[in-house]
Amino acid sequence: MTRRRLGASTGPRPSGLPRQRGSCRLGAWIGGLGVGVTAGCAGRNMLVHSHDFDGHIAGFLIGIWHGFIAPISLLGSLVMDINIYEVHNTGFPYNTGFLLGLGLWPWALKRLRETRRSGSPAAPRSLTDS
Repeated sequence: MTRRRLGASTGPRPSGLPRQRGSCRLGAWIGGLGVGVTAGCAGRNMLVHSHDFDGHIAGFLIGIWHGFIAPISLLGSLVMDINIYEVHNTGFPYNTGFLLGLGLWPWALKRLRETRRSGSPAAPRSLTDS
């Protein structure tokens, strides 16, 4: 008895049409073109390196915080006048912090899931534990 791999095709597709091999590449090109066109439409922030009304400019650490709370700010912006992104910023450092803050979400959710499974937060290890 010979075994077949799962998903292996032994004949024509159920619709009777032959398998199209180039459609995946075409989809990737269309998706890449869509991303490029969308990125090309993004405007330049003319308020970068300028102070807000209080005389502050958002930097790297504020960018991390704004990135971390961005999903919550998005929900809040549905009912209130809340901005997700601070336009009075330092440019690249703020943008880097913002993206890092957004990237903290998978780590935070994983940590929360582990805490709920174990019933208590992971205790910090002391130097004397081995």
